[in-house]
Amino acid sequence: MMILQVAICEDDRWDLLKLHEAIQNAEQKLSFECHVTQYMSGEAFLYSLRQNIPCDLVVMDIYLKEENGLQIIQQARQLQESLEVAFLTTSKEYAPEAFQLNAVHYIVKPLTDFQIQELFRRYFERMRLPLHTLKLQTERNICELPIHRIQKIESRNKGIEIYLSRMKHPVFLNMPFIRLEEEIQTEQLITVSRGLIVNLSFIKQIYRNGNCLLRDGTTIIISRRRRSQVLQRYHNYLFQRSEAGTLLCQ
Repeated sequence: MMILQVAICEDDRWDLLKLHEAIQNAEQKLSFECHVTQYMSGEAFLYSLRQNIPCDLVVMDIYLKEENGLQIIQQARQLQESLEVAFLTTSKEYAPEAFQLNAVHYIVKPLTDFQIQELFRRYFERMRLPLHTLKLQTERNICELPIHRIQKIESRNKGIEIYLSRMKHPVFLNMPFIRLEEEIQTEQLITVSRGLIVNLSFIKQIYRNGNCLLRDGTTIIISRRRRSQVLQRYHNYLFQRSEAGTLLCQ
C-alpha cells in the first residue's frame, strides 16, 4: 500500500487541527496511511507544487483570506493536471463550481469524522486503490489489521503476537499459529521459519547464508526448507514494487 500524500489548505487554525485529527481517525478506520502537509494559504500550496513537492490529494478551503480556493485549484491544475481535490467550506454556494472542477468531495462545515472518511472512500474508489487488510476471527471477536502496517507475526503462548508499525507493543490474539497460516491469503506475508511470519516490506536484506536483516535492526534465520521459496517471493516482491513505482510503509 502506498503512502498517500495529502495537503490541507486551511487558514483557520481550529479547523486545521480538527481536519488533521479527522484524517488520522480515517487512517485507522479505513486502514491506510498518509503523509499530511499543512498550508495556511493558497499561494503557499502553489509554491509547493512549483517546487515539485508531491501531492495526491488536497483538501482546499474555499474561503481563504484574500484568496478563493476555487481559483487556487484552477492554477494548481495547470501545475499538476492529475491533482485530486476536495473542497471545504461553510456554504453550499460553490458546489456547482466545485464539481465542474471534478472535485472528489464537497464538505460543508462543521467537520465530522464521517465526512472525512467518506472523502477517502470516494478517493480510493476513483483511483481504484485497494485497502488491504488481514481479518482474523478469534472466539470472542474479529480483528482487522492493515497489512502494510504488519511487520511480523510470532507464535507465543498458544496464541500469536502481531507487531505493527507505530506501536510499541505487539497485539496478542488467542488463536493457533497454524490456523493463522491457513487464513493468510496475501503474497506479502510469508512464513520464514517455524512460528514466524514476516511482511516482505519489513525485510531489509537477505544474505546468502540464510540470515535475514529486518528493518528494526534485528536478524532472523530463514529455515533451510523455506529458504528458496522466501528468496523467490522476496525477489518477486522487489520487482513488482519497482515496476509499480509504489512507496511502501516502513
